[in-house]
Formats: sequence, structure tokens, C-alpha cells
Amino acid sequence: YTLKAIPTSITTRYGRTTRSFQYSALSEYETISALATIKDKRHGPGVHFAYDFSPVGVVRREKSTGFFQFFTSSCAIIGGVFTTSGLLVGFIQNVRRTAKKD
Repeated sequence: YTLKAIPTSITTRYGRTTRSFQYSALSEYETISALATIKDKRHGPGVHFAYDFSPVGVVRREKSTGFFQFFTSSCAIIGGVFTTSGLLVGFIQNVRRTAKKD
């Protein structure tokens, strides 16, 4: 088995910090015939563990946005939808006009 541990720090929007670890595990096995060909005695039958502690950590911070920022973002999305649909309608009308001339 190989176990990896990554230090993690989570800060909520209320300022509470929690430190923990994220883990991942890898399981490998070998058959008896494969073990018989290995001359090294450290690889004999049994359960072997290897630990890998990552020097790089994960920092996650939650933050909330105010109503004004939410309102501005919503207006930007709605404006973008109207602009894109206007360009698409104009393009389709131009193609139809060109097709009618032929």
C-alpha cells in the first residue's frame, strides 16, 4: 500500500480555520511466483506500507460576495445574452437576404 497525505487548510467566511489532511491510497499486489523471482528479502510475503507526505499544501478560503456584486454580475450576463442573440439574429437575416437575391 502507498499512502499519500496532503496538508489542507480551510478558512470559512466567518474566519474559522480548520487544518486537516487529504489522503489518497494505492493498493498493489504481487503473486507468489513474482515474489519468488525477487532476490531481495525485503520484498517477501507480507503487507508493506509506504508513506508520502507532500511538501505542497492546499489552502481554501471561502468568501461571500455582496448584493451589489451579485446584481452587477447578473446584469452583465443578461446583457451578454441580449448582445449575442442580437448578433446571431443579424447574421441569420443577412444570410437569408443573400439567399433570396440568388
